Amino acid sequence: MNNILIAIFAVTMKGTVDRVNNNQVVVEMVAKDGHTHEAEFPRWIFPCTVEEGTVFWIDIFKKNVTIRCD
Repeated sequence: MNNILIAIFAVTMKGTVDRVNNNQVVVEMVAKDGHTHEAEFPRWIFPCTVEEGTVFWIDIFKKNVTIRCD
């Protein structure tokens, strides 16, 4: 039963960098339901060099959030 609940709360979202303004990065993320959301993040949270068009993934599992770049 616990494994089923853990799987339900695991989320992966694909994102693409739209704009980079100094230390702020504006991204578009595609949710599980297919809707696109725009968000702004500080540049330092990305584990790679970001520029327009950079694709990244956000993995949310329990209380852990991981960002990884393609």
